[in-house]
Amino acid sequence: MQDNAVPLPGTLLLIGLGLLGASAARLRRQHPVGSTPNGV
Repeated sequence: MQDNAVPLPGTLLLIGLGLLGASAARLRRQHPVGSTPNGV
């Protein structure tokens, strides 16, 4: 594995954003309080 192209902090940031987005999507699906079609 060559980690020379992508720095470690950048990778961790991308993974963090991915996990955050996934958790947010789960929360939105479980608690559809404001059911607005905002697919942004």
